[in-house]
Amino acid sequence: MYTNKNQGFTLIELMIVIAIISILMAYAIPAYRDYTVRTKAGEGISMTSALKSTVSEIWINTSTLTGVDSGTNGIGAATNYVGTNVSQIEVDEGVIEVTFKDDPTLNGQTLTMIPLLPGSAGNTGSSLIWQCSSSLSNKYLPAQCRTP
Repeated sequence: MYTNKNQGFTLIELMIVIAIISILMAYAIPAYRDYTVRTKAGEGISMTSALKSTVSEIWINTSTLTGVDSGTNGIGAATNYVGTNVSQIEVDEGVIEVTFKDDPTLNGQTLTMIPLLPGSAGNTGSSLIWQCSSSLSNKYLPAQCRTP
């Protein structure tokens, strides 16, 4: 007597595979979203590097950051510094503020690089150091700006 063997996947097996894929996607999609926002925020940090050098050089030469603003001392206007995700970078008394755009999570948020002068709170050294603060959630910040 010949018995017909069921070959291939059954409906239950296919449903189990779909459930497993759904669980993996439920974890992966938010993690990927956080990663992309963090990468976009990283653009703002990288765009400040030249400005941080300029502000540091001005401080070395003058020992003051008074009047170190956008549009002065060789620093361009805030709207001169525009990127894919950055609407402007403004400098005010040496403080560099990045304003983001074009992402629902980043739009209008800011990232601020604050120069800490030698001898001030948080800087016991002899050179200018930079402290990062932001209106963004800690999970979206680049590593150098995250607080523990």
